[in-house]
Amino acid sequence: MADLRDLLQSADWKTEKHVPVIEGPDKISKGQVFKIEVSVGKQIAHPNTTEHHIKSVMLESVKLFHD
Repeated sequence: MADLRDLLQSADWKTEKHVPVIEGPDKISKGQVFKIEVSVGKQIAHPNTTEHHIKSVMLESVKLFHD
């Protein structure tokens, strides 16, 4: 069985093509509709070949405002 530290990426994220980039507004108001963009390979292009591709990316959120 692999040691956990052997499975973790230790490279700087700016040189890693698998790091997701999440972009959205710096501030929003309660009830405001806003756009979030998630991409992979923004800094360094990801090859996206049949043999090596990213099938999906999941973005989860939490409630940021209190009623």
